[in-house]
Amino acid sequence: MKGRLGQDIVLRADEFGGIAYVPSRDDFFAVDEQVFGFLRSFERQSWTMVGEDEREAVVSLAGLDLLQTEPRTPSRAYSGPSFIGAFKDIVTLSEPLVLNCFATAHCPLKCLYCHADDLMSDETRRDEDREGGTEVANVIATARMVNSIVAVITGGDPLTRPERAQRVIGALSGHKALVLDTSGVAQPEVIERFLPFLKEHKVHVRVSLDSPDSRVQEKVRPSNREYAAGLSSYHGAVSTIRACLDIGIPVTVQTVVSRVTDTSEKLLPLRDFLIELGVRHWVLHLAVEAGAARKIQSRVKGSRGGILPQPSARANVWRVVKSTLADGLPIDIRVTDNTNTPNSVLLLSSNGALYTEGLAHKGKVQLFDPEEGRPDLLRKLFFYIDNFGHARRYLNWNPEMFDGRNLESLCVPVEVPRRGREAVTVLVEQERKYSIADEEALIGSLQGLSYYLEGDDLLEDRYYDTADGSLARNDFVLRVRRKNEVFLFAEKGPRFRRTDGEYDRVEVEFPLTNVDALEESLVGRGLRVTWRLVRRRLTFSGGPGSPGVVVDRLAKVGSFLEMEGKSGELARLAGELRGLGRQETRNYREIIEDWCRGRGIQGREVYGLDQNDVLSR
Repeated sequence: MKGRLGQDIVLRADEFGGIAYVPSRDDFFAVDEQVFGFLRSFERQSWTMVGEDEREAVVSLAGLDLLQTEPRTPSRAYSGPSFIGAFKDIVTLSEPLVLNCFATAHCPLKCLYCHADDLMSDETRRDEDREGGTEVANVIATARMVNSIVAVITGGDPLTRPERAQRVIGALSGHKALVLDTSGVAQPEVIERFLPFLKEHKVHVRVSLDSPDSRVQEKVRPSNREYAAGLSSYHGAVSTIRACLDIGIPVTVQTVVSRVTDTSEKLLPLRDFLIELGVRHWVLHLAVEAGAARKIQSRVKGSRGGILPQPSARANVWRVVKSTLADGLPIDIRVTDNTNTPNSVLLLSSNGALYTEGLAHKGKVQLFDPEEGRPDLLRKLFFYIDNFGHARRYLNWNPEMFDGRNLESLCVPVEVPRRGREAVTVLVEQERKYSIADEEALIGSLQGLSYYLEGDDLLEDRYYDTADGSLARNDFVLRVRRKNEVFLFAEKGPRFRRTDGEYDRVEVEFPLTNVDALEESLVGRGLRVTWRLVRRRLTFSGGPGSPGVVVDRLAKVGSFLEMEGKSGELARLAGELRGLGRQETRNYREIIEDWCRGRGIQGREVYGLDQNDVLSR
């Protein structure tokens, strides 16, 4: 069996291990440190051979679409808490998972329980219509400042202002995973034009549908005649779901559980209808007292009416989930209930201002106003966000469900061997470097020792230093590496050399989700790019426990082998390899500068090497 990381999977390290986001499911998983390191040991573009001791872990992770295997492992439905590995309790998060970005305040519906009704006033809509692009630019700018994994393009409804939605999607594509939140209500020609754009930008689509009964759907989600005259919230949702599935866009259906739909007798027919349509992902939101729902509840205070679900709704929802699990039905179910933590959702209004729902404050609490021009204050107001509630919302933990069992017993168990890297690599390793006299002989001897080619990658490294080069003088390294389409940041301490030519150094390396933000931060601290190096790297694997081996091809300068592992193993391996040249104690910058000086090029004139030649100032 061979395995590799899912092509669009997003991994972000955190104190407990990390978060893995699966765009096809629109699902997050908290992953413990051991499993997170195992996931990160797989490449995205190249296949890795899977050992017998790894097979069970790989199949389990591939069933959740985190890994891909050959032969293929089929996806499986999963409706439990989104925790993989060993967790005693729910985690808090260093950074938010989701930012809800209003592309527009215009909406074709007047949903009775609309959570963000108070961010879509007539004044907001008028400002949006006359602003000429300034406000949507602020939406993009603020969204980029929030280090969320996912941006949900919402509103209002993006289908009412598709040009604005396309602009936001285009600007955030590549920075965040993207989800479009829509009622599906628009003229057919609008949807027909919009869907290919969504597929091109790998956007997951969430469509709102509360009932398989058109009368119930249109009762809780009535049309707004100003935008949707003659259109039905039921038929719009169903036709958009079908259109997305027909062209291969992944779809989640989201259902707001209100007093109108809060029984299992109402929800089970909807579940079966979705499965029949081909939907495999379903989110149930218990309506909370916010926006339009707050207005309704204030009018019926003290009575049995209103729009919010009854207390029995949680047990009813659990019956639906439990029966789905028991019957092995092919649909994921995630349940959100923010009744006690309304301030766990980040809302970015259509003018670029950032809000959350108040807990002790009735209505929205503004965290950031782009008109004030103080982006440096944005994170200082994040103490208004309930990080615990944020994690609970998106990691599918509901204490009212799962028959009172502890989270610890509900995690997805994955036993992984020691092969995986840690969530953040902090290693002290011995390293050796050799020039290569005969690359063909070297690769042949590696293959004779059961090493196989694991990756053939183009690496582009940018090294940062102060203007006077103080980091390099003290043998410190700050490096941003691009490996194909993945960015990594590394910090390396001084080398401690040994008499046998090996050296030790502390290295810290972790993946970047927002390389632009990091580089801006480095420049803001007085650092600049002082050296660039582009090279082709062949990575060889000898299996668990074997030293790591790479072959680097440097244009014109030559090829070099690097080994990393335990000292005795490196000496043994070097003695068994053919085609090696001299052992090197110099780093690549020193090697390149010496090579240039040997050809009359002064070191101060050189600032790196690309795929073809030396880079001169």
